[in-house]
Amino acid sequence: MFAVKCPSQLAWHPAVHHSLLLLRGLRQPHTLLLDAGDQGHALADAHQLLYEGEGKLSIAWAAAAGSGGAPAPLPVVHQPEHIAFLFQMDAPVADRAAVQAQLHAELPDYLDACVVAAHVLRATDALLLALQGGAPELVRRTNAALLDALARLDDAMDVADLAKGGDLPASTWPLFAALQFLIEEGGLLTSSLPRLRAAYDTLRRESPAVRLHHQLVERTLRELGAGTTAAPAVAVAYPHRGFLHEAQRLLSAYTSSVQESVERGVVGERGPPAGRHGRMGGAGRPGAAAVDDAAHAAEAAVRRRGRHGCCACCLPL
Repeated sequence: MFAVKCPSQLAWHPAVHHSLLLLRGLRQPHTLLLDAGDQGHALADAHQLLYEGEGKLSIAWAAAAGSGGAPAPLPVVHQPEHIAFLFQMDAPVADRAAVQAQLHAELPDYLDACVVAAHVLRATDALLLALQGGAPELVRRTNAALLDALARLDDAMDVADLAKGGDLPASTWPLFAALQFLIEEGGLLTSSLPRLRAAYDTLRRESPAVRLHHQLVERTLRELGAGTTAAPAVAVAYPHRGFLHEAQRLLSAYTSSVQESVERGVVGERGPPAGRHGRMGGAGRPGAAAVDDAAHAAEAAVRRRGRHGCCACCLPL
């Protein structure tokens, strides 16, 4: 049996859900082990980055006995995409030949999906890091990069494959785990991502694998909560839940302040530009008004000097 183990504070992590869903999709017996004794390792920063939790995840199974009857060491991996390579080893996994054939056919698409999901999650980490610093312009840029990555994923999504039913390919799970985190923990609004929303809703509503997966996670959390007398320690949700809403609030205030600054810069303390032009002698035509005034003054001066003045004779009157 495979065991997916992590601190109880990381039960929300997308890598945990990715690992469990992949094992279920490969029809492998598995369980979730939450380490409640790791409570001393509290999350010091509410904006915990996703990559910080990946190293605390371990996936292993009980291998066959080694030579001389001694137990063989447990192969342990720390990233869900490495699970696929464990089936190439000599281990008594269920339906090994069938799983190897499935992975041989699906591995390229699965690894591509892992790369896409990792890109989305790294963009999420960049936004979380920007929120730590609180610099509005950096938040704006990282938020735009995340939304751009999701928009490109939405364009490439084919929901028709999910509607066919049957066994889902392994490439489903890294993308679903990333999207689940952004929607349920980040507060992602999906009105502009119709294909991603449809795919997510279809899996949550119709996929037996997703339903059984959530039952396993909820049962494990209940058992852990019932077995501890300490203060509530099982972090079901991400500690900075709704961080995408916070980013939108910050950007809304930032946009308003920038607009006000621009307006103040145009109007200034001396009033609007039209008023300043009026004081210069022309309503919007200060240069033309000055030329007209100078011409009139020159003509009046010539008339005052008389027809036979020293310069008047040179002018056609």
